[in-house]
Amino acid sequence: IVPTKFLEPGRNKSFGEIMERRGWHKVVIKPAVSASAHQTWVIEKDEVASRAAALSSVLEEKAFMMQPFIEEIPKVGEWTLMYFGGKFSHAVLKTPQQGDFRVQSEFGGTREQLPAPNAGLECATNILPLLSPTPDYMRVDGVMVDGSFQVIELELIEPELFFLTAPGAAKDLARHLVTEVRSG
Repeated sequence: IVPTKFLEPGRNKSFGEIMERRGWHKVVIKPAVSASAHQTWVIEKDEVASRAAALSSVLEEKAFMMQPFIEEIPKVGEWTLMYFGGKFSHAVLKTPQQGDFRVQSEFGGTREQLPAPNAGLECATNILPLLSPTPDYMRVDGVMVDGSFQVIELELIEPELFFLTAPGAAKDLARHLVTEVRSG
C-alpha cells in the first residue's frame, strides 16, 4: 500500500512538515472523495511555501489525501483491477499523456485492457477477505514498483468500471447482481 496521510478539513498541518517527517520530496495531494483527478496536485518540497496558501483554503472545505509521488506512473502507467462479487473481471492499464502524471482521458491519458499483473491479482485477492460483506464491485488501483504491486486506492463507491474498455464486463456485473437479488 502506498503510504498515505489523510488531511482532515480545517485541521491542516504544514505540508512541508509532513513531507519532512515522512521523507517525501514530491507528493500528490488529492481529495479523499473525487473523480477524474479533480483538485489533484503534485507538489515538490521546494514549492510548498509558494503553494501553501492556495491549498490551505481548499483544504478547509473537505478531506484530502497526501501520498508520495510515484515516478513509475508517468513512465509505465497505473493499473486498475475490477472485481464483481469477489471475482476478478478485468484489468486496465491507464497511461498518462507524455509530460503529465494524470492517467484520466480528460488529460490525454489512454487506457487499454490487458492481462493483470500476477502481483496485482495476488494483492487484490489478499484484500477481499478483509471486506465483509464481499462488495458487489471493487476497483483496486495500483502501480508496479520493482516487481511489487503497490495499492494507490481501493474504490468501493461508484467507481469507473471501464465497461467501454472491457467488452462483456457489464454483462458479468449484471449476472452477478441478478444472482444476488434472486438469492435474497
